[in-house]
Amino acid sequence: AAYSFARFEASALALSPLLPRASSKGALLAGAECGLWIAAGYVVQCLALQGTTAAKGALLAALQVVVVPAVVVLFPALRPKEGKQPTTKDWVCAGAALAGVALLELQGLTAPVASDAVAALQPVFFGISYLRIAEAGRKYPSDDDALAMAAAQVVAVAAVASIWLLGAEGADGFGHVLALSDQPQTLAVLAWTALASTALTILLQTYALARVPAATASLVVSSEPLWAALLAAVLLGETNYGAADVAGGALILGASLAPAFLDDDAFAGNAADDDSE
Repeated sequence: AAYSFARFEASALALSPLLPRASSKGALLAGAECGLWIAAGYVVQCLALQGTTAAKGALLAALQVVVVPAVVVLFPALRPKEGKQPTTKDWVCAGAALAGVALLELQGLTAPVASDAVAALQPVFFGISYLRIAEAGRKYPSDDDALAMAAAQVVAVAAVASIWLLGAEGADGFGHVLALSDQPQTLAVLAWTALASTALTILLQTYALARVPAATASLVVSSEPLWAALLAAVLLGETNYGAADVAGGALILGASLAPAFLDDDAFAGNAADDDSE
């Protein structure tokens, strides 16, 4: 709780100067709402990891590639007003990405535990956040609004982190936060996760989701385990990867790139041909 508080408070401090760039209070409120969905995803993630494995948590989080198009179909009210129904291409790519994550993460799978059910809520909250960010980006399309809404998201997450810290550790929690300053290595990791993994990521995500379908964005996000494995190989010298890892990485990379190179009309044409036979 102390580390999460420090991470999100630092992110909020970094982006808070962007708040005045909003064109209206509506843009800030829209950003804050999106931030609460993101915060809910982080909360269930923290709760789940107390009982489930990181591998299963990663796979269940990757279900967002299926949750996003499913929510669009089942709950039209959550679909961005200018958004479209998921296509056959979206479903095929989602399945391929999910299979790739499974190949990367589920070697040595453990038996199901109660925390897995909590982890399964991650893709719901994160997936809905993508759809709401996409809607907010279309309603408030300027670059200044995108920056301000990203800042509002992080501020909302930081507020939830504050409540979490107080509820979990009380006033002593702030002492634990201060104790982090005595650990240089922890401070370096904190700076990276706060500024790069949180602030910069949410800035880019907010900008992109106003211009890219949420289903496509969720495919790109699902590639996170692939890049983690590649960075571990380059920076940490981890080389114990097998055929399943290579196949999983290829599926994820292919699913992420396919929307840029495959035409919806080709899928629609094949479907039409099948119906005519």
